Amino acid sequence: MNSIQCSVSFFTHQVLLIRTEYATANTLLGEPRKLICQCCGMPIDDDSILGRDKDGTLNEEYCKWCYADGTYTYSNMDELIDVCVKNMVNENFTEEQARSYLKEMLPKLDYWKRYDELSDNGQFEEFKKQLIEEILIVALHFFARDGYEAVSVSQIAGELDMTKGALYRHYKSKRDIFDCIVQRMEQQDGEQARENDVPQESIEKTPEEYHNVSLDDFVKYSKSMFEYWTEDDFASSFRKMLTIEQFRSEEMQKLYQQYLVAGPASYVKALFESIGIVNAKDKAARFYAVMHFYYSLYDGAADKEKVKVEFVSAIKSLVQDLA
Repeated sequence: MNSIQCSVSFFTHQVLLIRTEYATANTLLGEPRKLICQCCGMPIDDDSILGRDKDGTLNEEYCKWCYADGTYTYSNMDELIDVCVKNMVNENFTEEQARSYLKEMLPKLDYWKRYDELSDNGQFEEFKKQLIEEILIVALHFFARDGYEAVSVSQIAGELDMTKGALYRHYKSKRDIFDCIVQRMEQQDGEQARENDVPQESIEKTPEEYHNVSLDDFVKYSKSMFEYWTEDDFASSFRKMLTIEQFRSEEMQKLYQQYLVAGPASYVKALFESIGIVNAKDKAARFYAVMHFYYSLYDGAADKEKVKVEFVSAIKSLVQDLA
C-alpha cells in the first residue's frame, strides 16, 4: 500500500469513527445522501437538529425531537401526527391534507416499520410517564419558590435539560402544566379522605358519612392532614404556591380559599355539626387558626418534629374544649 492509499485509508477510518458530538460522517463526507428523520420524515439539513444516543453521539437516523439521549419520543403514530399537523397547516395546506399526507408517508419510514423492535417492551411508555411526572414536579417547585407568573417554560425545560419544543410534546403550555397540578391536587384530596375514613363529598351529598365521624377520628384526621400539607412534597409545594399567588390573581385567591381556608373550614364546620358541637362555625375557625399558625411555624422551624408534637397537643386541647 503506497502513501496515498495509506492516507485515504486512515482518513476513511477516522470518518467512520467520527459520529462525534459535533459532526456526523455524512457531514464530513460532504453530505453524499440527504437525511430525513426516520420517525417524522422531517428533512435533516443541519447536524444541530440530529438526535443523540445515550453517550451523546449524533444519530443520523432521527431528529432531536423524535430521539433524544437514546430514547424514542413517540410510541403512537396518531400522537405524532397531531404534533406535526400543528406545524404543517397554512393557507395552502389544510389540516385534512396534512393528516392524509402523514398517514400515507409515516408507515414507510424505518422507525414505524420496526416499531415493535424499537419500542423496548413498554419501556418507552414508562419513560414517558416518568418524564411527564418530572415536568410537573419541577414546575410546581418553581411555582412554589418564585410564583407562577415569574416562571417560564424555558426555565422548566432547562432544569430538565430538555428543549421547550420537547416539553411542549407533553404539555401544551405553562397553563396546561398548572391545570394538571390542580387536577392532581383534587385527586389527592379524595385519596386523603379515603385513607382517613372521613367523608369525601359535602354533607348534603353524603350526610350519613358525617354522622359516623367521632372526635377521636377528627384528631387522627387533623394530625394526618397537617403531615400531608407540610411533609408531602406535592401538597406542601402546592400550599406554598397558593400562599404566594393568592394576592396576585382572583383565580389563585379562589384556589387558596378552596384548599386552605374557606373550603376546609366549611368541611370541619359540617363535621362539628354532625358530632353535635354548638357554635360549629366559630370553632371550625379556631381550629384552622391553629392549623395555619403551625403551618408557618413548621415551614421555618429547624426542629420540625417538635412543631408536629406541639400541633397535636394544641389540637387535643382544642378538642377537649369542644367536648
